[in-house]
Order: sequence, then C-alpha cells, then structure tokens
Amino acid sequence: MFRASYRRVLRWALALLAIVAAISVFSDNLWKDLLMPIIVGMAAGFIVFGIQRLTLFGRAKKLYRESVPLHEVLTFSVTEDGFSFEQASGNFRGKWENLVKWDENDEILAIFSNRCSAFVFPKTEVGAEMIDHIRSEMIASGLQKKGKLRK
Repeated sequence: MFRASYRRVLRWALALLAIVAAISVFSDNLWKDLLMPIIVGMAAGFIVFGIQRLTLFGRAKKLYRESVPLHEVLTFSVTEDGFSFEQASGNFRGKWENLVKWDENDEILAIFSNRCSAFVFPKTEVGAEMIDHIRSEMIASGLQKKGKLRK
C-alpha cells in the first residue's frame, strides 16, 4: 500500500555506480580523486538509512501508545456532502473533494487528508458495500486512481 522509497534510492545508487564505472575507463587516479569520496558518502548514507529503519518500529509503537484517539471506538458516517467520524475525544467532518489521495490493498482502505495522515479502514470491519461507496465517492471527487495525489 505505502510505496517504499528505498527502491528509488537503490536505482539512483546503481545509476551513479554506472556513471563512475564509465568515468573510470578514462581516469588514471580515479580511486583517490573520485571513487573514495563517493564510496564513503554512500556507506555513510546506507548506515544512516539502516539506523532509521531499525528504529522506525519502536518510534511507531511509541507514537501509537501516546495517541489516545487511536485507541477509541470510531464511528464512520456518510453525510450528504461528505463524511464524518465520531469518537469519545471529538468529531471530524470532511468533504470528499478535500481529500488528497486514497489507497487500498486486500485488507484495508485508506483515505488521506494530507500526504502524511490517513484514515484507515479494515475492510472486514467496514463491509464491501461501504468500501465500494467510499471508492466511488473518491473517484467522483476527482481522484481516479488509487495511490495518486490530487493535483
């Protein structure tokens, strides 16, 4: 559902490696002048990336524990001009055309109020009819394809 960016980073790293290999054919002192700084920089980048990936799960668990509304029962309703969420800590009303993206897989449907924040619906809890309705409302509001941001 959520696209991984490490594949994109890997593609750029491989492209850079191909460029360096092409340059190496024409350079006499390539190791000292060009390759060593690039290799050290890439190694440092991969170390930072690895540390971020290793600590991500713990940070996500901590954020979940701190977010009281995520532990409350949520009631989702469709209104005439949009949708609403009701729970013990407060209510939220929104319009379909104010959402920026939607995405889904076999288990969940997510509608995004911005590129970083989503309302996630387990398909087993919501039901196929409501999922189809949400999907059709998103398409009618101008978001034709899942996973694409509104322009």
